[in-house]
Amino acid sequence: MLGRIGFLFLFGVAVLPAQNAKARTAYEAGMAHQAAGAHADAVSDFTTALTASRDYAAALRARALSYSVLGQEKMALADLDRTLAVKLDDLGSWTLRGQIHMRRGEFEAAAGDFSHVLKQSSDPALRLRRGTAYRGMSRYVEAQADLDLAVSADPANPEAYYQRGLLAAAQEHWADAESDFNRAIERNPDYIPAFLERGAARANAGAYPGAIADLSHYLAHAPNHTRALVTRADAHTKQGNHAAARADLRRAIEADPNDKGATEALARLDAPPPAPTVTASPQEIVAVVAAPVVVSTASTPAPVREAAKVIAEPVAIPTPKAAAPKPTPPGPEKVLTAQQHYENGRELSSHDQFSEALAAFDRAIQLAPRLSQAYNSRGYALIRLRRLRDAVADFNRAIELNSAYKNAYHNRAAARRALGDNAGADTDAAQEASLP
Repeated sequence: MLGRIGFLFLFGVAVLPAQNAKARTAYEAGMAHQAAGAHADAVSDFTTALTASRDYAAALRARALSYSVLGQEKMALADLDRTLAVKLDDLGSWTLRGQIHMRRGEFEAAAGDFSHVLKQSSDPALRLRRGTAYRGMSRYVEAQADLDLAVSADPANPEAYYQRGLLAAAQEHWADAESDFNRAIERNPDYIPAFLERGAARANAGAYPGAIADLSHYLAHAPNHTRALVTRADAHTKQGNHAAARADLRRAIEADPNDKGATEALARLDAPPPAPTVTASPQEIVAVVAAPVVVSTASTPAPVREAAKVIAEPVAIPTPKAAAPKPTPPGPEKVLTAQQHYENGRELSSHDQFSEALAAFDRAIQLAPRLSQAYNSRGYALIRLRRLRDAVADFNRAIELNSAYKNAYHNRAAARRALGDNAGADTDAAQEASLP
């Protein structure tokens, strides 16, 4: 909790324009209440200040903060919009508004607010927030660039590794995700959310004992967390421990009766196994048909007509499968065109096989040195392999070949921003926006 002096500094009392005495007194009272955590009283004080001086920017932003703490986010956003209408260069308001948009899941609006501040600030915490917003928008290249910079700028910050781990997990890069969660936990062994996410990453990678250990550690702190319970139940099931899986799923359903995933998983565990299907072999069928018919010597023999009917009953004998054809000896290797190599590279990239995609794009460029799309796609693969300077060189070449290549400007902006070249990135972003 910030002390009163911290709040006064945050909201720039020393540089406030002169206000009438009533507004100033109410504002000071509000800051004291806010520092003490009495946010409802703080809102009342700031409202009094704003009644006396409608465009009191510091009071608007301070009231927005208290509204935010109280969960009244729409009221907070309205105050921040008013603050920025009065004082456009108030970076604190841009930052706070971005944070509120993040909590509301409005990632595009959040990224826009953080980007505005980052034009005038290199604060790694803002990189971290914007990278998180980009992840929420599935803009993974930009997210990777921001989070890499956040980690390199503050390598002791567990949150930076945690958020980068979530980015890797969103792309199903389980080994990278586990590595970053490891680092978050190394830096803060009490970073409990990292145990949940590392457990989930390990479960997805098939490392079930480690997953169960992590999820158990997390559940010791949050016993009714349904996602942790369902994930651990799945790991128990894969290990063959159905009793433990059932116990976890029942706990999850008790905690949240509407959890469809837990209910369906328990139903699958409790379902009886399907009856085995028995199929007679062709030899068994032939043996049955060829068996002699035994005529009973009992006092009431079976009617001849019925016996004849049984013998005459047609028996379906399966046609034997044709022998598998012999493999055709390999012929000469098919020669692919540049376009085919390019398409192969695109397909490999779509499956996150970027090293293999790189080789395909190399072959496409060797065959067609003026194929701008190949340079752009190879540049994207290089970004994902974190070879940012090589990526910029490829985007440069793509743009030389096609000056209206909108996606190449977009990708080069992301690479330049990751390298810290904000001016170049902004130029590329402007150029991208100008193209149809």
